Amino acid sequence: MSRMKNEAKAPERSAVDGPRTRESEGLSRAAAREVMNDGFLDDLMGRVDDGGLALTGKDGFVPELVKAVLERGLQAELADHLGYEKHGRGCGEFT
Repeated sequence: MSRMKNEAKAPERSAVDGPRTRESEGLSRAAAREVMNDGFLDDLMGRVDDGGLALTGKDGFVPELVKAVLERGLQAELADHLGYEKHGRGCGEFT
């Protein structure tokens, strides 16, 4: 018997959230569907077809979306670590 057959497969891990579960994958799909509702994707792809919007490459939609998501996450992490929002109460106050 090979060694691999006897070992239990470790759960897939996300760099941020830890182990992935069916529940977390379901929440991700639901969030993606929510963003895609109301014709958002139709409008987006129409802009791409018209040549007014690039999806990839420098200044493309996807890199800008990734940048915005990462910045929002970093702001939340920093606020959690410091205990207040950027420019919020407590900013610059030393006791």
